[in-house]
Amino acid sequence: MKLSEALSIGQKAPAGATSYPVLLACGFSPLHLQTFLRGHMQRLLPQRTVEISTGLYGSLADTLEQLPAFSGEAAAVFIEWSDLDPRLGYRSLGGWGKGSLSAETTLARLASAMQLKPPALRMVVSLPTLPLPPGFHTTGWQASAAELALESALAEFASKISLLPALLVLNRQRLPQDGYDFRSDLNTGFPYSIKHTDLLAEAVAGLLTLPPPKKGLISDLDDTMWRGIVGEEGADSVCWDLAGHAQMHGFIHVIVIMFYSVDAYENGGEHKQQKPEPDKLSRYRLASSVRIITSCRQKRHTHKSIKKPLKLQSA
Repeated sequence: MKLSEALSIGQKAPAGATSYPVLLACGFSPLHLQTFLRGHMQRLLPQRTVEISTGLYGSLADTLEQLPAFSGEAAAVFIEWSDLDPRLGYRSLGGWGKGSLSAETTLARLASAMQLKPPALRMVVSLPTLPLPPGFHTTGWQASAAELALESALAEFASKISLLPALLVLNRQRLPQDGYDFRSDLNTGFPYSIKHTDLLAEAVAGLLTLPPPKKGLISDLDDTMWRGIVGEEGADSVCWDLAGHAQMHGFIHVIVIMFYSVDAYENGGEHKQQKPEPDKLSRYRLASSVRIITSCRQKRHTHKSIKKPLKLQSA
């Protein structure tokens, strides 16, 4: 999403719609993050008017300690290293002696503040998505003891708050690590690039609105449960390997419906009407929620026969 698009979407809330108040809590200047968050949330909640309020600049802990008085429906908390200790940001770089101790104290204060939030308030917490500044005494390829202590304290903090009701922690591993904008940070106090801001706001908005879970997942078995395509190679020619076997065991914990349809080849072939026999699949202990359908019909017919009794709609 572009910045202009986010601005446009945020201004298209229906007249007279019920408001959806959201608190954006961060220690840096919110700037474009506020715009993108409102745009993405307005797109996900078209029948509501998303209203974003921001907290105090430079003091994330003070903002969160005011949560008991917040009457909104959701809160988005963005934590960066400089919120834990100003010396961990480029704007106040230097003096590393007791940085870790200060960060641990701040994390404890943040956790205590989050525990006081209204139980019904939905909250998403984004942990630091930017790299630590190169201010430690070790080389860039070596992790210093102070860096490891910071990461350890952050992991303990995240584990603790993730147990709080209606609080979700964003998986920062799903975000790229190149989102820092040095010039913007120094000039305006906003540390993110536009691309990073868009991705981060989209992820947080998705967790705040959290659509209903999918009822099922329909998948081919060709090149999934076995290596090869039965319709081309024949049922006796497809095979399993160790990597595929391990992958399938992981996949089977997630999948709900699996189907197999051979008739996906308009040109036909000698193996067109062959399909694996059910007993060949018995080596897998399938959960009761997994249903295997073998068929030589076209896939659209198989889809329809699966979705109708379960009242499913295609995503």
